Amino acid sequence: MSMIFITGAAGVGKSTAVQLLKNMLPSDKFSVHDIDEGDLWKDDYVAWRDKKINDWIQRSIINHASGVSIILCGIIYPEDVAKAPAYLGNDSVKYILLDAPQEIIRERFLAREGTPEQRSMFNGDRLKRMESKLSRQLEISLELRN
Repeated sequence: MSMIFITGAAGVGKSTAVQLLKNMLPSDKFSVHDIDEGDLWKDDYVAWRDKKINDWIQRSIINHASGVSIILCGIIYPEDVAKAPAYLGNDSVKYILLDAPQEIIRERFLAREGTPEQRSMFNGDRLKRMESKLSRQLEISLELRN
């Protein structure tokens, strides 16, 4: 089994990496995916992510016979992979952490919410929610580094 997880906080460039890798790597050797593809979580994010991780590990076991490695991008913690039922403690599971200075993560994260002019028209509740999400992403960035 060859499984590569690319992880990092929102805004660090995981989605960009997915597109670049899909274009650069031979598809007969690598299958590159974003954890969000196919379906998005609705209620219980942790349960959804855990199921997706387990499903991708199972898929990588099946792909192993054909020599295709899976690369999966998303906010993925190694301890969540380790507790997945399909995980066999295999050494061929690798992790890549995409990281950036907090200022860049902040800038990229906020850019998803529109231009500075558009963001200036947001009401206080929306700004509080955005800042809360951003704060969590910066925490995730620190957690993943450790």
